[in-house]
Amino acid sequence: MTRLPLRLNLGAGRYPLPQAVGWQNWDADPETPADRHVRVPPIPLADASVAEIYMGHLLEHFEPPEASDLLRECHRCLAPGGTLGVVVPNTRTVLAHYLAGDHTEVEVPERVFWNLDDLDAVCRVFLFSTIQPSRHRWAYDAHTLLAALERAGFHVEDAIRPDDPRLSVASWWDLGYSCRKRERRQ
Repeated sequence: MTRLPLRLNLGAGRYPLPQAVGWQNWDADPETPADRHVRVPPIPLADASVAEIYMGHLLEHFEPPEASDLLRECHRCLAPGGTLGVVVPNTRTVLAHYLAGDHTEVEVPERVFWNLDDLDAVCRVFLFSTIQPSRHRWAYDAHTLLAALERAGFHVEDAIRPDDPRLSVASWWDLGYSCRKRERRQ
């Protein structure tokens, strides 16, 4: 039997990725259905043992030093040429709607609507995310997310598009990048 390459979905929550293609869904919350309940960082795996890591709306739940540690752990665990996908809320885009007062409404969670003309709504849903048990600890825009990924040693290849199969529910406020750990030089 051929063994599939290991892929980690960190912070999987209610959005697991298919095990049939090698995904392991990890989450810190013991109430969440997951293959493994573990709080990261660190990632309890050997160096260069993972082919792909995905973090959909996880990084913003960490203070900056811990987020940096997590990104470095991802880099350590990935095999040379391995990929990392990271998606966070795009704070610049969210705040642009707030500042425009354009009556943008978001549905988070399902059947709960928030008007982004209201700063309390922006804080509850995006900036601090008090509507969920694990609050947001930091905010990102394209510049700050790219800088964090590059500081951790990743080569950023492309933006994650709305049709990416790893996205649980594509949203206009998503900001994400696909990165690669550079191959070893000969």
